[in-house]
This record gives sequence, structure tokens and C-alpha cells, in this order.
Amino acid sequence: MNYSMIDRVPPADGQHEAIHELEHPPCTIPTVQGNILLVDDNLVNLRVLSQLLVREGHKVRPVNSGEQALKAIAAHRPDLILLDIRMPNLDGYEVCQRLKADRRSQSIPIIFISAANAVHDKVKGFEVGGVDYIAKPFQELEVLARVNTHLQIYRLQQALSQKILDLEKANAKITELSIRDELTGLFNRRHFNGQMSQLFEQAQRYRSPLSVAIGDVDFFKRINDRFSHAVGDRVLKGVAQILQKNLRSSDLCARYGGEEFVIALPGIGSADAVAACNKVRQAIEQAPWPKIHPELSVTLSIGVSDHLALGDYEAMIAEADRYLYAAKHGGRNRVCAAS
Repeated sequence: MNYSMIDRVPPADGQHEAIHELEHPPCTIPTVQGNILLVDDNLVNLRVLSQLLVREGHKVRPVNSGEQALKAIAAHRPDLILLDIRMPNLDGYEVCQRLKADRRSQSIPIIFISAANAVHDKVKGFEVGGVDYIAKPFQELEVLARVNTHLQIYRLQQALSQKILDLEKANAKITELSIRDELTGLFNRRHFNGQMSQLFEQAQRYRSPLSVAIGDVDFFKRINDRFSHAVGDRVLKGVAQILQKNLRSSDLCARYGGEEFVIALPGIGSADAVAACNKVRQAIEQAPWPKIHPELSVTLSIGVSDHLALGDYEAMIAEADRYLYAAKHGGRNRVCAAS
């Protein structure tokens, strides 16, 4: 059915109340129901379109100005907007441009429906972000078909966006799992080596200090043998938590293997690194290990290197490991570095 609608002239007093119920032929188009915002400064147009869309099961909010449209969208985001062009103060083009400039509303599909049906009017409608353009007087089935089509596209886009978001979250989780040690939650050896390589290159490029430390839980085999591997696992988790709590946010800590932990300390030399490691060592020694088992005590031996002149990070780690060996043979529960 063809509706010759008024685009600019307001209805006479009482005219919109006297409009008869529209007699429509049954529509065979499968309807995707949605929340639709109607924007038109003419009350007759609003009522005719509202009746048409409500009859098809849509939820409709009619407003009669561009300003009201922006407020309505801010209060409740619609699935689709049917937007007139010729309105006082704020016309449809400007409303569309504002919505497309705002990331919160830029994805809402906008169909222009207007008596301004010259080619340049339609082109401008698409240029400012409209997805479709219906000229008045309109055909009922055309309006329903276009509304249905763009609601379907919108729902598919929303579903796709959600799937992409879910995939990104899953990939981020997989990435996080791939760089973490499963037991302690610290970074794993592979990730540490990659990051340490970058830190070493940056330290050499900018001539800034860098230290690396290796710590080993003292007598860990005895802990496993005497108290069980379950207790040993709890010790490793506890040591990891103490390391994270007592190191700087810029430091990089990883489980390097077994009961061995490695720490990169960018920006500080040997003396400050030894002080930082002694803080960690003392925190581990003083932790309430008897809560796990009354006879349990835990200490950590640590070796430190800050010799960038060795040429690569592997050589620094190897030197820190030699100082760790010296700490073990020097009585354990101590930090050793070049004097």
C-alpha cells in the first residue's frame, strides 16, 4: 500500500486522533523483531510508521526532533533508526553524523525516510553514514523489507563481533597459559629467556645497568622426601608468591626449572641487586612455613651477575649460576655476587 505522507506541514488540530486504523494486507515477510527509534517532526508520519511497525511485532519509540533523538539514544540504544531529514534546528544529516562520530552509537543502522528524494539528497544520506534511503510516499512492504533486512544484518554483525571478542579472549588466555608456569603462576623459562634477551639488548644500547639473579630452594629434595611432594609443591608456590610480593613491578621473575627461580632486575647494578635479593631471601626465611608443616623451614640461596661485558644474557645467567653454586657451598641461605 502506498502512503503519501506529509513531510513538513504539521497536522490540523485533532487530525492525528481522527486517523482510522490502517487496513493492511497480510505480510508474508519473516520479521526480525527489534527496538526501533522513529524520528520525524510530523505527528501523522510518526503515527503511520508506528502502527505499521508495531503491527509486525517491533518495539517502537517515536520522537519528533533531532535533539530528542540524541537523548533517546543515549538513554536506551535502539537496534535501528528510521530518520527523517527535514527537521528544524537539527536535521537528519546532522543527527546521523553525530551518531556515527560516537563509538557508542556508530554501529546502529540508520535508514533515512524522507520526501527529499533527489539524487543528491540520497547520496548525502549515504555519505553521512546511512545504510539505506526510503523516499516518501513509501510502500508498506518496501519499508518492512528494508527494516527486516537491516535488522538481520545488524544482528549478524553483533553476533560476529561477539564471536571475535570471545576468540580474542580465548587467544589471550592461551597466550597467557603458554608463558606461565602451571604450578607457581610465574613466567616460564622460555618466556623469561625471550624477555631477558630484549632487556640485555636495551641495556647495551642505552648503557644502562642490568642484573640477573638465580635462586634455588635449599635442601628441596629433603623437603620432598621428608614431608611429601605435595608439601614441596606448596613450598614452590609460597616462594613464588613471596618473590612477586617483594620484587619491583619492573622486575621479571620466572620459574627456571625444578626448585630454581630466575630474576631480571633492569636499571640496577650488582650492589642494589644483592640488596633486593637479600630482601627476598629474608622474607622467605621468615615466612610462616610451619603452617604447612610444624617442622618445615625454607631458605633460598641466590647468585647475582651484572656483567653486561660478558656479551650476551646467557653468559650473565651462567655467571649468576656460578655465584649460586658458591652460595650453596658457602653455607646456603645467602646471596653471592662479584665483590
